[in-house]
Amino acid sequence: MSLEESIKWLGEVMAEIGPTHSQKSEDWNIFDVKQANAIIDYLKISLFQHYKLYEFMFYSAREEIVIGT
Repeated sequence: MSLEESIKWLGEVMAEIGPTHSQKSEDWNIFDVKQANAIIDYLKISLFQHYKLYEFMFYSAREEIVIGT
Protein backbone atom coordinates (compact mmCIF):
# COMPACT_ATOMS: atom_id res chain seq x y z
CA MET A 1 0.00 0.00 0.00
CA SER A 2 1.47 3.36 -0.97
CA LEU A 3 1.74 6.35 1.35
CA GLU A 4 -1.13 8.12 -0.37
CA GLU A 5 -3.34 5.04 -0.17
CA SER A 6 -2.50 4.60 3.52
CA ILE A 7 -3.40 8.19 4.37
CA LYS A 8 -6.64 7.89 2.39
CA TRP A 9 -7.48 4.62 4.17
CA LEU A 10 -6.77 6.23 7.56
CA GLY A 11 -9.20 9.04 6.76
CA GLU A 12 -11.88 6.57 5.68
CA VAL A 13 -11.45 4.48 8.82
CA MET A 14 -11.57 7.51 11.10
CA ALA A 15 -14.70 8.74 9.29
CA GLU A 16 -16.40 5.38 9.84
CA ILE A 17 -15.84 5.35 13.61
CA GLY A 18 -16.72 8.98 14.13
CA PRO A 19 -20.17 10.40 14.83
CA THR A 20 -22.71 10.40 12.02
CA HIS A 21 -26.29 11.56 11.91
CA SER A 22 -27.57 8.31 10.42
CA GLN A 23 -26.46 6.12 13.30
CA LYS A 24 -29.13 5.05 15.72
CA SER A 25 -26.84 3.80 18.47
CA GLU A 26 -24.68 6.14 20.53
CA ASP A 27 -22.37 3.23 21.42
CA TRP A 28 -20.52 3.49 18.11
CA ASN A 29 -19.60 7.17 18.45
CA ILE A 30 -16.04 6.60 19.58
CA PHE A 31 -14.32 9.84 18.54
CA ASP A 32 -15.61 13.29 17.82
CA VAL A 33 -14.18 15.29 14.91
CA LYS A 34 -11.63 17.13 17.05
CA GLN A 35 -10.28 13.89 18.52
CA ALA A 36 -10.13 12.20 15.10
CA ASN A 37 -8.19 15.15 13.67
CA ALA A 38 -5.77 15.02 16.61
CA ILE A 39 -5.18 11.30 16.03
CA ILE A 40 -4.62 11.82 12.31
CA ASP A 41 -2.21 14.71 12.98
CA TYR A 42 -0.25 12.56 15.44
CA LEU A 43 0.00 9.68 12.98
CA LYS A 44 1.17 12.05 10.25
CA ILE A 45 4.04 13.39 12.38
CA SER A 46 5.02 10.00 13.78
CA LEU A 47 4.27 7.02 11.56
CA PHE A 48 3.76 8.60 8.15
CA GLN A 49 6.79 10.86 8.51
CA HIS A 50 8.97 7.75 8.37
CA TYR A 51 6.74 5.70 6.06
CA LYS A 52 9.31 5.40 3.26
CA LEU A 53 11.90 4.15 5.76
CA TYR A 54 9.51 1.49 7.09
CA GLU A 55 8.62 0.49 3.56
CA PHE A 56 12.30 0.13 2.65
CA MET A 57 13.16 -1.83 5.79
CA PHE A 58 10.30 -4.31 5.67
CA TYR A 59 9.57 -4.74 1.97
CA SER A 60 12.83 -4.37 0.07
CA ALA A 61 14.95 -7.31 -0.99
CA ARG A 62 18.19 -7.69 0.91
CA GLU A 63 21.46 -9.32 0.05
CA GLU A 64 22.15 -12.51 1.90
CA ILE A 65 25.55 -12.40 3.55
CA VAL A 66 27.14 -15.80 4.06
CA ILE A 67 29.89 -15.90 6.63
CA GLY A 68 31.98 -19.03 6.46
CA THR A 69 34.68 -20.34 8.73
